[in-house]
Amino acid sequence: MIPPEAFWDAAATCDRPGDLVTLGDAANARGLYRSAAQLYKNATSDDPNAAIRLIQLLHRLHPGDPRPGRYAAAHAPLDNPHAVTMLLLVLREAGTRDQAQVLSTRAAAHAPLDNPHTMAEFL
Repeated sequence: MIPPEAFWDAAATCDRPGDLVTLGDAANARGLYRSAAQLYKNATSDDPNAAIRLIQLLHRLHPGDPRPGRYAAAHAPLDNPHAVTMLLLVLREAGTRDQAQVLSTRAAAHAPLDNPHTMAEFL
């Protein structure tokens, strides 16, 4: 059974990013793309994987729309270099090079220069 729309709306108010991503995946698997996108968007500022899923979902549905990439580039957390690198790749694959440049600039300003592994990951 698919829960009613009110369930997904209530789920979007959850404040645990991991749960939002899991719920977003469940909505996405059921073809509830609006709910999935909202859940991913709400988790983006805490979980770069949510940003990746948001871009992939909405790029598949609306390939020319730069807004998901713009949102992800502006709000994705920068504390996980590998996740940021994966997000940059997804932005590039989606054809949103401008948003990838915005995220690259944010990441470069945030990256600790004393950690060569982090710097190599971003490069």
